[in-house]
Amino acid sequence: MSASDLYEADILKWSEQQSRLLRRLAAGARVNDQVDWEHVVEESESVGHEQLHAVSALLVQAMIDRLKAIGWPHARSAVPARMDGNALLPLPIECPWSLDELLSNGAG
Repeated sequence: MSASDLYEADILKWSEQQSRLLRRLAAGARVNDQVDWEHVVEESESVGHEQLHAVSALLVQAMIDRLKAIGWPHARSAVPARMDGNALLPLPIECPWSLDELLSNGAG
């Protein structure tokens, strides 16, 4: 089975195989022709995009949580659209936190 076929059939086995080959290549072994370069590059790009998407999603969730905390400062969790018959307090027009504040562990 070719590396490309293995990629389509079992990506976990493919990634393990390619990792072994890349380690051998890094150690000086002549296995360059066995590496599935097209898919290695594709997967490498994919990992970067997935990580960026994950960070973006976490930042959006952090902003949502902080906005809820502004809107209902006395609520601790499970914030509904209305609380005690009162609507959400006005929200800021611009993001009130810097990226560093969103990434920090402290509550802003």
